[in-house]
Amino acid sequence: MKVDDRVVVQDVQNKSEFVCGTVRYIGPLQVATGEWVGIELTEASGKNDGTVKGQRYFSCPDKYGIFLRREKITRVLAADEP
Repeated sequence: MKVDDRVVVQDVQNKSEFVCGTVRYIGPLQVATGEWVGIELTEASGKNDGTVKGQRYFSCPDKYGIFLRREKITRVLAADEP
């Protein structure tokens, strides 16, 4: 997985649904240990705008951003998948 890959993740607001997004950041967060994946979602079902506790990791509209551990990403979409 790399930045700009399209992925499918579980919707944080409705755990029985899934949403698509684009990887915008991979790396550590100032407030948590380990590697995190910052994702810009295609709909406003996220938790932030790419900022966590005042530290910006990527930019997107409010509620379109989310940070997840790599193992929480359901799958990476192929380049030709919608």
